[in-house]
Amino acid sequence: MGKYGNGRAGAQKQPTPPYATLKQIPELTAICAHKLIVISGILTADGKLEQISVKKSPDPQVNSLVTDALSNWTFQPSLIDGQPVALKIMMGIRLFTR
Repeated sequence: MGKYGNGRAGAQKQPTPPYATLKQIPELTAICAHKLIVISGILTADGKLEQISVKKSPDPQVNSLVTDALSNWTFQPSLIDGQPVALKIMMGIRLFTR
């Protein structure tokens, strides 16, 4: 089995979706409110997001704020057959101001 699954279609069950269990939300300016940032990375089997990169951003100034915050988030990792697995993920995050 490879690092991020075995690559064989239909050979195993679909992973359960991961979700954030602990979030740190950065302060953002009103100019970014209700905009979408798209990131990709590796979600490890222990629930940490690594190798984070921004794929789409409303403002380059928010990129480091968001990626720094995401590196401190904790996720419930994906599971296959009840076992945590690492996955390559891409997710969109809607930005809001407080």
